[in-house]
Amino acid sequence: MKKRAGEYVREFKKEAVELITEQGGRLPRRLGISG
Repeated sequence: MKKRAGEYVREFKKEAVELITEQGGRLPRRLGISG
């Protein structure tokens, strides 16, 4: 089963946000995610 590029991007961003927030760091603005 192949995933669309959009799904990969969404999953990557979600995992990246969780990793960054776990480390107590601030989200990089270039990721385009507020909060």
